[in-house]
Amino acid sequence: MIGADPLSALAQASAIATAGDDRARLAAVLHEPREGAVLVIGAAGAGKSTLLATVDDHAGPVRRTRVGAWMAHVPLSGASAMAAAFDAPEFVALSMRLLEQSGREPTPGAVAVALLTLIREGGFDAGVLVIDDADLMDGESQVVLSLLATRLAGTGLRIVASCGSEHPPGPLRLMRALTLEADDPDRSRRIATEAVGGRADGAVHQLLVDGAHGNVRAVSEIAARLTESQLTDAAPIELPFRLASAETPPEDGLLARLSCAHLHTLRAVRAAHADELDRLLSSGAAAQDGRYTWLADPVLRSRTYWALPAATRTRLHGILAEAESGTDPALARWHVSHGEAGSASPTEMIEDAAEFARRGLAWQAVEVAERALALADLAPVAAPHLLRLAHHLLYAGEPAYAERYVRHAHRAPSHADRVGPIAAMRLITSFVATRRLSVDDGDYRCVSEQAHPLRLTQLAALHVERWEVDSAAELLERATAATPFGGRHDALLSVVSAQCSAVAGTPDGPTAQPAGSGRGPAPASPLGLLVLGRTLTFLDRNDDARRTFHAVLDVEPAANRLIVDHARTFLAELEIRAGRHVDAAALIDRGRSPGIARRAQPLDLVLRAWSRLIDGDTTELDGLRARFTYDDPSLAARLAAFEGASALATGRLDDAVAALRAAMSIGAAFGNPTLLRCEVDLVESCVLSDRRAEALEHARVFLGRHAGHRTPWTDQARARIEALIADGDESLAVWERALRMASSGDLMYERARTFAGHADRLDALGRAREAAEQWRSAHAVFSQLGTTQWTRRTARPRSAARRPSPVDPLLAALTPDELEVVRLVRRGLRNKEIAGELYVSVRTVEVRLTSIYRRLGVMSRSQLISMLAPASEILTERVG
Repeated sequence: MIGADPLSALAQASAIATAGDDRARLAAVLHEPREGAVLVIGAAGAGKSTLLATVDDHAGPVRRTRVGAWMAHVPLSGASAMAAAFDAPEFVALSMRLLEQSGREPTPGAVAVALLTLIREGGFDAGVLVIDDADLMDGESQVVLSLLATRLAGTGLRIVASCGSEHPPGPLRLMRALTLEADDPDRSRRIATEAVGGRADGAVHQLLVDGAHGNVRAVSEIAARLTESQLTDAAPIELPFRLASAETPPEDGLLARLSCAHLHTLRAVRAAHADELDRLLSSGAAAQDGRYTWLADPVLRSRTYWALPAATRTRLHGILAEAESGTDPALARWHVSHGEAGSASPTEMIEDAAEFARRGLAWQAVEVAERALALADLAPVAAPHLLRLAHHLLYAGEPAYAERYVRHAHRAPSHADRVGPIAAMRLITSFVATRRLSVDDGDYRCVSEQAHPLRLTQLAALHVERWEVDSAAELLERATAATPFGGRHDALLSVVSAQCSAVAGTPDGPTAQPAGSGRGPAPASPLGLLVLGRTLTFLDRNDDARRTFHAVLDVEPAANRLIVDHARTFLAELEIRAGRHVDAAALIDRGRSPGIARRAQPLDLVLRAWSRLIDGDTTELDGLRARFTYDDPSLAARLAAFEGASALATGRLDDAVAALRAAMSIGAAFGNPTLLRCEVDLVESCVLSDRRAEALEHARVFLGRHAGHRTPWTDQARARIEALIADGDESLAVWERALRMASSGDLMYERARTFAGHADRLDALGRAREAAEQWRSAHAVFSQLGTTQWTRRTARPRSAARRPSPVDPLLAALTPDELEVVRLVRRGLRNKEIAGELYVSVRTVEVRLTSIYRRLGVMSRSQLISMLAPASEILTERVG
């Protein structure tokens, strides 16, 4: 078992979970110069209590009280508990008087006045009052709390309370709210990883995430029940997870019936429970899609199911087996399997699981598969059936689960004749989850030593995605020499070969027509279109690539989840390259689908880091740098390129040069100069920071690489680099030529960047009026594209990169965007008002404030204003 005390795992997991955004948001409230109150809202198990436990004494002494359910029936008992928390004689006396007032209670207003008077006259540091489960208070005490929350000025007291409902009771609704999202996928993964440590594989982590649905308490309960063989040896796991329940549901109600399976056909349920189902659907407790309905919260389902007596569960499974027999035989077999031993065939159930996975119903597939494997001692399942299940789970976007059942296929008695397919599937599932590909791996050797053309082509495609073109080219040569496989394989071989050539910088594939050419027919399959879109991206044919990715995303019926997710990710990266940052951010956010949490793939993590980076949040960069530097140089290079581009756009030239140097030191190994597209950024950063010799060296390297790879982008990039390194008035003609070369739709971002560079040069030459005109042109194009950071930079009257640094050395440590926030804080604006002033989100303001506090070593707004008082003259101007 995990350990004797599951709460210790919970405490550790919660510490990690709350160390991020939620804790930062709470800390921002506690460190504000004005006293205030905040209500932490979240469903049961969302981590409210553990977040409140992280409140430290930086804002003064922490006084805690927890409300019990019994207090709802005792008038002013909550207010009495609040008074007692101060542990001083006057407060204790008030607390006792309030409990003695039964039948002749004072008004909530009088109680609030008494508390405020004692706090103000106490002559001590009031600090922070933490109230857990404030919504369980009696109504009068809730009114007292709401009155206190709006009248804390001058008391030195801050209040942090929690509420276990999305809709706080009336008196508490006026309090400022901080909502915890119970089903935040990233947070769930951190909790699950901490709960089971490094012993468990990815599938066990994913089972915890999906089964607990972000519920911190449920993660701890589940982890404590897992055995060592389940953690480390893929032993079957009973689903739904066993979770304790405080109450027993009606034994024959719809809630009890729905808990017996993840999915139920609407036809089978509505026949006997139409009205009750409508109530559950309207309340959000149940959901439906197409022909199925299910309980929306897997934790509710687990607690309901295991609260039923064993005989009741068996009886309900029997009823549901009969009801589903005429609608969905696979679900009927699921219910039958909970009856007499051997009544359901494990092989049939694995085939049912594969069919559920093929239809995208991954969690139902996993539940059926785990049940089948638990019954497999009686009749072992053959490898081909498990391999088919893994295949469909992979394409349903569940590589961790796919890897789990490939592992079982490898152990199956009849696996000997499936060695090649099993090895290939293990490689692919591992790559999708991690992007790692070791030539020393036994699966890799098994696949590469075989001459099967499809397997060799698949392996080559994995190398191409890592930009390892030499290995890919060798495998493709062997696949081409093998006996033609025909049809779809020939088309896949054609586009993978073209992508390999594009990445190598020697495009000889489908450069003329997006439909492809070469050995086979046009790649009409979603997979072929996905690879083709990627190829067109590396050939700098943005419009063609965009149309190809949309063809994958918009096809009816929809392509499988894996291909759709990759098409969305590849399109997001394309839009970043094209300067359409708003569109890219929307695509990245769309990939963070609600509901069952999905494990982010490595490229997703890099793109999410970019999304936060353009909002000024750099918290994820260090961990990803360390992770990808050796595992996947192509991702490490992308990450450094994103970091450098962001630093350049915000005027942090030293940071830009450092990050872009790192990107190019990795990128020098790749023949295609368009893969990173950051060499021009590096030259520009060096020119603007007066590193002319280094700028000339990087320009020479790019011009040499450009000669072997000519595309419209590289031609325009060459012209822009020549303009950047040209001197004086003679450079203006070169800038104008670079502008003429950026007229196509694929080069609108480059056109805007050229306007901005031209403006910089005109500004440096003292031609302010002409520079302003170029800035306006750049701003118009950046705004049209949605290039967020450059839009903000070009909205200023002069280049942030060339503006003199502030005189105050403390201000010199801040970025231009951070200086804007400091200026507005000094004016007394709150975060929401600052966000409106700067046209950014409140979240962006919070991130910048956190960065400012960290850079300057302060803990609150008041400390910040006090520290920067000598810089008042600088801050009275508009920074920019």
